[in-house]
Amino acid sequence: MSESRSLVVALLACCVSAYAVGQSHWVYQGQTGLVYQMDSRGDRVLDYSEAGYQRGAALPDPLSLVDASRIVDLNPTNGDNLAQIHAAIEQVSGMSQQANGYRGIVRFAPGQYDISNSLRIESSGVILLGAGDGANPASSTILRSTSTNDIDIIDVGRRNASNDLTRVGSPTNILDKVVPAGATSLRVADASRFSAGDWINVKHTPTQAWFNAVGVDDPEWNPSNDRFTTQHERRVTRVEGDRVFFHAPISHSIDSRLAHGSVEFYRDDRVDHIGIANIRGTSVFNASETGTADGRAIFTDEDHARTFIAFNHAEESWATGVTGQHLSASAVSVGVVSRSITVEDAKYIDPVSRVDGGRRYAFNTQGGLVLMKDLEADSARRAFINNSTFNGFNRGPNVFLNGEGTNSFVRSGPHAGYSTGALYDNITDDGGFEARKASSPTVHGWRGAHTVVWNSAASEFQVANPPFARNFLIGSVGDLSSGTTPATATLDSHGQRIAFNDPDNPTDSLYLQQLLERQRNPQLERREYWLGDFDRFEVDGPGSDDELYVDADWRNAVENIPGWRNGLPLVGSDDEGINRLIPFSFQYELASDEEVVSAVLTLATRRLGSHSDNDTVFLDGLTAANQIIFGSREAWGMMFEDDIQVVSLELVGELSYLQDGLLNILLSDDRPLDWAHLELNITPNSSVPEPSSVATLFSALIILGLRQRYGGSPAISNW
Repeated sequence: MSESRSLVVALLACCVSAYAVGQSHWVYQGQTGLVYQMDSRGDRVLDYSEAGYQRGAALPDPLSLVDASRIVDLNPTNGDNLAQIHAAIEQVSGMSQQANGYRGIVRFAPGQYDISNSLRIESSGVILLGAGDGANPASSTILRSTSTNDIDIIDVGRRNASNDLTRVGSPTNILDKVVPAGATSLRVADASRFSAGDWINVKHTPTQAWFNAVGVDDPEWNPSNDRFTTQHERRVTRVEGDRVFFHAPISHSIDSRLAHGSVEFYRDDRVDHIGIANIRGTSVFNASETGTADGRAIFTDEDHARTFIAFNHAEESWATGVTGQHLSASAVSVGVVSRSITVEDAKYIDPVSRVDGGRRYAFNTQGGLVLMKDLEADSARRAFINNSTFNGFNRGPNVFLNGEGTNSFVRSGPHAGYSTGALYDNITDDGGFEARKASSPTVHGWRGAHTVVWNSAASEFQVANPPFARNFLIGSVGDLSSGTTPATATLDSHGQRIAFNDPDNPTDSLYLQQLLERQRNPQLERREYWLGDFDRFEVDGPGSDDELYVDADWRNAVENIPGWRNGLPLVGSDDEGINRLIPFSFQYELASDEEVVSAVLTLATRRLGSHSDNDTVFLDGLTAANQIIFGSREAWGMMFEDDIQVVSLELVGELSYLQDGLLNILLSDDRPLDWAHLELNITPNSSVPEPSSVATLFSALIILGLRQRYGGSPAISNW
């Protein structure tokens, strides 16, 4: 037993010494994968790897998707080309949809195609393929709008489609008191309605208490305005008892004290498998209308096309190799009910409009699970924008990756009305970046929640945490506004880029690292469970989640624990007395051909003075070989407001003791517990090992809660 304990200490020291500047406190490489530090509410940085077409898959070569009989070729004609292009789109729309989702291709020869109105794609499976998005019509395909109306040059989606998701049947209430941001499971009142593969809508409908807490003094911010309902479209991956698991994290916590949480089926009216490649969209304009903005001469005419490509009602679609020029709004926009869209290798140049609200939003998403990457935006008002709930619900995860904004007039970032869950990853913008509460106009309220800025650069960052949420600024370079401080924002490694040291991720992208982890382990499934209620030690009384589940045999063993602990009272979570034992048990289902290959256990505790610092955690047994003694305040992890500390234990190596679907834990004796969270990483395995002996239980237990202490001060000490 002493040999086992010595090995724990050795591995702990190894873990500590390995930490260095250039690693994040909030997400970092553990022994078997990325580990996400949770705050005292259970919120964490989101996993963004599900964003984009086909869960972030590489975009296909269009010509590999269909045979030659499904290609309609076009050449430019003098005058209006609208009719011939529409006819070609209709011809492809009439083809059968293949198993891969595509019908056919409208292929444009090089040249300039003048069009008098929008090109509308209202059927799934249509690809528009040009010769290039350059300025020379001899080698590129240019769609030039001659309209004097503010149209979208390419409008993807059915003409009369709804700008909402239509509920099917009655909703099912969420049982959890709090579901934290980043969660990929939750408990519902009737889980029997759901099966793996179902698409569901996880809704956060705020009450007046939420509006009071968020602190926006504007009459538009009220419960009757349903645009503040956050709707997360998620695919069910698993159902266990009353717990439903889904494929991507929710982008905002659902706190029953502030909002109503529900899950429902829905109907949408979207097209899918739309592809647009190698085309430039531009517009005629009146060059005699000019003005200045910030001392720069600009063209101000607005009687012309606003957006090149608008994915208004689409899913599982993409655009690549596209340029938007002489537009008043966007190169590419993604509408409120669109999801799973990838935009890559795209440019926004030479905009024509006033520099004012609603204009020059170069790359603009209001949808969900959207990936926009390899972007260039010049002279935008807001280059990269996760847009507001003013136009409907907005929810992540959404990703802007590898983008550059030059000559920007205003800052990039989440926009008005509490848009959530955006990642700005390796973005540079000389106009600055913001994720904060707007001072004017007040109706804008909080510009974003659970936003992450990662390894990015801007002339200035204006970042602040909303109430009960976070905006992260991690590994980035640029001046901080006077209101952006460790006390008001979640700052981490500012001025020092985060490094993953992965040769397949040369830019140290968070999104790419998350995607690589999933793609390298295609059979690995993450499942999360929790006990307690993420309410920061609010006592709810008998019958609540404060009463932690305890396996009967484990309770009996704890009641008869030998030594000085024998006779101490057994309590649940949120009990803040001293000399207490807190036993609890995680139950989970494993198929006979499944194996737990790693796990992370996270505990949110409260420090009750210095006598709390030598408390003990027992894992799956009550002998000395099963205990971890934390010898100092620091060992209990990142410190938050009200002396709440969050510690994470990564369990790796020989884990056969986790194969029986039960993990028993005892916290002793002067540290109250608010919640415990268990993440299991599971893979198929035809042979599950026999349970290990206690002597090998901790042969590879790495304590991760210390990492935030080294290489500088903690990213945030209060919450």
